[in-house]
Amino acid sequence: MKEQLIPFNTAERATPPKLQKHEMDAFEVEEVQAILKALETEPLKWQVCVQLLIATGARRGEIMGLRWENVDWTENKLYLCENRVYTPESGAISTTLKTGENRYVSVSPSVMALLKRWRAEQAATFLKLGITPSGYVLTAENGGPMHPDSPTDWLYKFSKRHDLPPIHPHKFRHTQASLLIAQGVDILTVSKRLGHAKVSTTLDIYSHVLAKSDEKASDTLDNLLYRKQA
Repeated sequence: MKEQLIPFNTAERATPPKLQKHEMDAFEVEEVQAILKALETEPLKWQVCVQLLIATGARRGEIMGLRWENVDWTENKLYLCENRVYTPESGAISTTLKTGENRYVSVSPSVMALLKRWRAEQAATFLKLGITPSGYVLTAENGGPMHPDSPTDWLYKFSKRHDLPPIHPHKFRHTQASLLIAQGVDILTVSKRLGHAKVSTTLDIYSHVLAKSDEKASDTLDNLLYRKQA
């Protein structure tokens, strides 16, 4: 059209199909508690990996890209700024996060204590083997960064071992968002914690959870304003 080779763009007359929205699959609180209980018998490295996924709501690649230098021991915060991904063309590589997604995420003191235990164990192991580690929190046996697909493979076997429902790393992300919204945490805080560039993204993905929160808000108002008068 710009070059005046055709009179109009036929695509403008097309009616694209509507994208069907699906509710995000998340764990119930009891399921997370069962996972945490089963984790107690697993190697410390994998306890740290899964606990970080649960505690931060971060993407798998963001956890794989976490370095010790980005752990704030004083403020109990993690700086997420690197993403580890795998593609058949390039293999396992590091990429930057999308614009605006670099962020600090606060975690509980118990998770920080677990990280300290793992840092000491990791350092002692590599010192014994004469290996200089790469500086990543989660490492392979050769000291390099762990393969980005490793958590998915390990969680599949872990769930089988402990007779747990199927576990995918991203499900922890949806779980955190759903639990925080259900507990009344404001959507802006949730959005920033997840690393969404726009709050509208969070609103769109978790609209079903927000609908339930709206019902809860209505009940709260009913208790405050009307039932006291009865």
